[in-house]
Amino acid sequence: EEYERVLKDLKARLQDRVREVGKDVDEADRSVGRAEKQVQPLSSKGRTMPVPDMIALADSTDAMIAEARSAAADTRRRIDGLGDGLEERYAADLRTFLATEAKQLELRMGRMDSRLSRATNLSHRFREQAGKRDLAELDCLRRTAARVLRHNQRKKGLSDDELFGLLDADGDGRIGSGEFLGFFDAADADVKEPDLEAGPGDVAAGGEGPVENGGAGERAGTGEEEGDGKRTESPEVPKEAEQAEQADAASKACRPQQGIQEQDKDMELTAEGLSRLFSHLVDDGAAAVSREAFLCLLHVCYRVLHGGALTSGASPEESSALRRLKAGEALEGLQDPLREASSGLLRVRVRALADGAEGWATLTGSEGSALLREGEGLLRALREAALEPALEPSAPAAADGSGGGGGAA
Repeated sequence: EEYERVLKDLKARLQDRVREVGKDVDEADRSVGRAEKQVQPLSSKGRTMPVPDMIALADSTDAMIAEARSAAADTRRRIDGLGDGLEERYAADLRTFLATEAKQLELRMGRMDSRLSRATNLSHRFREQAGKRDLAELDCLRRTAARVLRHNQRKKGLSDDELFGLLDADGDGRIGSGEFLGFFDAADADVKEPDLEAGPGDVAAGGEGPVENGGAGERAGTGEEEGDGKRTESPEVPKEAEQAEQADAASKACRPQQGIQEQDKDMELTAEGLSRLFSHLVDDGAAAVSREAFLCLLHVCYRVLHGGALTSGASPEESSALRRLKAGEALEGLQDPLREASSGLLRVRVRALADGAEGWATLTGSEGSALLREGEGLLRALREAALEPALEPSAPAAADGSGGGGGAA
C-alpha cells in the first residue's frame, strides 16, 4: 500500500509537469501557425510583387520559420526531459504512465514537424522564384543598358576605351556608382531604329555594334548569277566597296528585332534598376565597376547550340556561305539582332572567336528553335593554366579538369 500511495503521488506530479509542457506545445503551435499564415499567399504574391520586395519578404518569412522551428525544438527538449530524475524504484511504472500521458503531445509535435517542413518548402520555392525573376530582370536591365551604351558610343563615334573614359569621369580606372548613374541620367536613351531607306553604309554605321567592330560581313569572292542561271566567280572587290555593298543589302533586307525590344520595353532604366545592375556588375568586395566588367556589359557573345551557316550578308538568299558554324563554338556579337524581311529569320552579325571570321548567323530557326544562346560579352580566365598548341588524343585529361596535355603518370 505504501508503494501504491507514493506512486500515485508521483504520477500526480508528473501530470502537472506534462500540463506545463503542454502550454509550451500550445505556444510552439501558435508560432508554427503564424509561419503557415505567412507562406500561404506567397505563390500568388510572386507573380506581381517587385523582386526587391520578394527578397525582403522571403527573408522575413525565413526568420519567422526559424523562430517557429526554434520554439518547436525547445518544446521537444522539454518533452524528452519529462522522464529525467525519476526515482529508480518507481521508474518503470512512471515511464509507462508517462508514455500514455504524453502521447497527445508527441502526436502534436509530429504534425508540427510536417507543417514546418511544408512551410520551409513553400518559402524555398518563393525564394527560388524571386531569384529567377531577379536574374531575368537583371538580364533585361543589362540588355537595355548595353543598347543605350552602344547607341551613345555609335552616336559619338567612340572606341571602347573612349566610352569607358567617358563614364570614368575621375580617371581612376574604375566606374563608381555615381559615375554609372550619372552617365545614364545624361545619356540619349532613345535608341533609334536603323533607317530602312538609308544609303550604303548606314546600317553598318547605324547598327547597335561598337564603332571599332567595322562594317558588315565581306562579300569578296562570292559568286554572282548570270543570265543563264549559272554562278561565276566575281573579281576581287575593294574592302570599302564590299562593306558598302553588304550594308546596302542589309538595309533593304532587315528590320530591327522586335522581340528583344518588346521584352525590354517595360524595363525602364530607373535609378533603382540601374543601382541593382551596378551592384550586379561589381566584383565581390569591390565598390566600382572594372574595365573588364564594363566590356562584358558592352559586348555580347553567343554560344552555338546547333550548327548553321555563317554567311556574308544579312539575307541568306542574297549572300554566300562563308563556313559552317560548329555546335559549342563562341561568337562575338558585332551589332544587335535584326529580323530578315523576306524569311522572318532573326539574324545577327558576329565574329567567330576561333578564327576571327566575320559574317551573319541565325539566332532562331524558322520553327522558333534557338540556334544561338546569348551570354555576356567576354570570357574570363578564373585561374592560371598552360596554353597548349593542341591536345594530344592519347594524353590523359588532367585530374582537376583543367585540360592540356598530361604527362605519363
